[in-house]
Amino acid sequence: MAAAGSLERRLSAATAGQAAADDDLDALSRPILTRRKDFIDKDEEARKSPNRVLYFRRNADYDRLIEACGRKLRDNPRNLRALLIRASSYSKKGCLHEALDDYNSVLRLEPRSVDALYHRGTVLEKLGALDDAIRDFSAVLTLDPNHVKAGYARGACRNLKGEFFEAIEDYRYALERDKKPHKARRPSLREGLLTRSALPSGLASLTISTANSVTTSSEFGSGLASGRDDLDFGVGSPTCSSPAGVALSRGPPLSPGVLSGSSITSQQQPSRSASAQQLRSGVARPRDDGGGGILWSSAAAPYDSARAAPLDCGSPSSSSPHMSRDASSVSLAAAAAAAGAGAGAVSSSSSSFTAAGPPAAAAAAAATTAAARGLDPAARTKLAEQHHARGYAARKQGRFDVAVEEYSRTLALEPRHFKALFNRGFSYDKLGQYALAVTDYTAALSLCPDNSFALYNRGITKDRMGDYSGAVEDFTSAAALDPCNADFYHNRGFSLRKQGKFEAAISDYTRAIELNPGHCRAYYNRAFSRDRLGRCEEAIADYTRALDIEPGNPAALHNRGSLYERLGRLQEALADFDQAVSMDPNSALSYSSRALLLERLGRPDQALPDHDRALALEPANATYLKHRGLCYRTLGQYAAAVADFSKLIELLPDDASGYSNRGYAHRKLGNYAAAVDDYTAAIARCGSTVRLHNNRAYCLAKLGSYREAIADYTAVLSIDPANVHAFHNRGISYDKLGAFEQAISDFNTVIEMEPTNSVAYFNRGSTYDSMGAHDQAVADFGRALELDPGARTPDGGGASGGERQPRVRE
Repeated sequence: MAAAGSLERRLSAATAGQAAADDDLDALSRPILTRRKDFIDKDEEARKSPNRVLYFRRNADYDRLIEACGRKLRDNPRNLRALLIRASSYSKKGCLHEALDDYNSVLRLEPRSVDALYHRGTVLEKLGALDDAIRDFSAVLTLDPNHVKAGYARGACRNLKGEFFEAIEDYRYALERDKKPHKARRPSLREGLLTRSALPSGLASLTISTANSVTTSSEFGSGLASGRDDLDFGVGSPTCSSPAGVALSRGPPLSPGVLSGSSITSQQQPSRSASAQQLRSGVARPRDDGGGGILWSSAAAPYDSARAAPLDCGSPSSSSPHMSRDASSVSLAAAAAAAGAGAGAVSSSSSSFTAAGPPAAAAAAAATTAAARGLDPAARTKLAEQHHARGYAARKQGRFDVAVEEYSRTLALEPRHFKALFNRGFSYDKLGQYALAVTDYTAALSLCPDNSFALYNRGITKDRMGDYSGAVEDFTSAAALDPCNADFYHNRGFSLRKQGKFEAAISDYTRAIELNPGHCRAYYNRAFSRDRLGRCEEAIADYTRALDIEPGNPAALHNRGSLYERLGRLQEALADFDQAVSMDPNSALSYSSRALLLERLGRPDQALPDHDRALALEPANATYLKHRGLCYRTLGQYAAAVADFSKLIELLPDDASGYSNRGYAHRKLGNYAAAVDDYTAAIARCGSTVRLHNNRAYCLAKLGSYREAIADYTAVLSIDPANVHAFHNRGISYDKLGAFEQAISDFNTVIEMEPTNSVAYFNRGSTYDSMGAHDQAVADFGRALELDPGARTPDGGGASGGERQPRVRE
């Protein structure tokens, strides 16, 4: 231990000239090393560390500094030093606008002042002016390309804006210039400091840094998508994530592909206006020929894209103007002649199928067969047509189960009745009984193999069943029979896209557009495929063309907005999302996506009502709950965040991110025991990670459970042996337990890894002080001040003892 006289001489030298320097700005702003016992009755900080001999004491509080700077500036308004110190004091007091004014004054006098630009950037960041902060940090890096702090700070701002690619580049740039003997990782985003004054007992001036517990959008699979992946808009379809899996928005866009003639109706999507029924609802509506008969060929009538859909043969009419070739009437004899030897197979197939259908249909067929015994052929045919007409009337009313019964009665009387087979297949498809629909369409094709619309409808039903290869075969056969029908190519493209064959799908969509330039869905689905191939500008052009054809289509607006967002064209994205929710106020997904974009634009307060609206529409949507919880967290509304993450955990009890994020919110509320429980639950679900162990260790230390905290920091080092923060914070926990040698060892490791880490020198000095090694303590305190002359002492406003921790994000 150093002699008392030696210590007195060191203290005297360290504080020489300070007493007479009340008006000297440097003296007022610089902390001095003092005997703790001299200020026990004056300073709260001096009373906190009974085993300390020394501590740093600031000469003046911020108000005195601001007053002294004001006197200097009245004498000389161009005093840069006074402006800088006053700006710093205002900033530390939380008077951010006053600090900003002073930094602006400095930069008017000295536009190339790196310090003023950097610190003004930090103030702007705190005020939420992220774009202005980025400009300042960029100016710093232009003047001083090796300014590591500006690199980290600009990356943090870009991360907060959601500009993840740019943020990653900034962090990489800063890390490359942050010269260390070892490549120790350093957390990068939001800081969370455990100040010594907040610890349950013992040492002042040691800091435990929190670690990350980032919950990214990718954890819920809600990456940015610009299209839909199923036949119905918004019926639980998987979304298309952006290329390379990069999630720029936590909310996916609407789903894209719609078969031109899907016979399936949407069962979950709210109804839209009739003028946009086809694409807006995402339901490819069945094509109805108006009750006149079978649409045998698109050449027989003008092509109408809006009506192209699975064929409904309609009511029995022997002379429909829509019929072509030799099918002026669909008679059994003509069908038998076309089918040849297959007619007999159709009969047996139809009979067995009737029995295999729903009980009501089978019973109706059996009853009809029994009642028709003894009827002559003409009477049977007439009765069959009557049942077919009733089936068609029921189908028009949407009573597909009744339609099936009537069509089955028809087939019991006339087993080779082509239209009954075709239309019963259509009705089964509408009832979701796809296997029965395919069987009926196949039986109809046995009677008339060259009917392109039977192939077309069967292809649509196969697509609904997930038999995409079979659907492609049917659409190809239909196109071979009728090569000028745009829908056949469009729907083949849709089924190819389902198989990931995007280039082939684009070729088919392009052919559909060549045949029908007004084919809105072909543009829409080609946009989706181009998006999946990363051809965003081409996709935007296609969505724009679709919107030219059908202005105000909410799905196209949403998906184009998602693409604009991905390309960084945020205002255009916002305009599209605004219009999308205006056109479809029941789209929870569009509200959620707009909310995420508003957060990215730095407007979380405006985003919150959109998150509320999304959840009002879909209260049990786990993704929306997570998004709103994160928004509450950004706004500092941690109790509300806890509530949302608790609901999320109820919905997804095995998802670690819900526990991790709720743990963060509990920690911010000071509920450290609850936070420990949540981090423990997260670790149980996803295993050990650096972030989770670091975060739990932080909370354990706040609870005074230093041994458990040490165990967590040791676990971190087993995963990442170069984690400088785990060494540093474990050293603090050892110090708290009085294990000074272990603490010194950890601080030594930190200093080896980061020779310019002033906080590590300061904390090692504090441990030396506790050991009574005052010479080493004074040397470390001096080195800390050399490395960071602006280090400040504990004042309740931040880390103690001049501590500074890298930003970390939960």
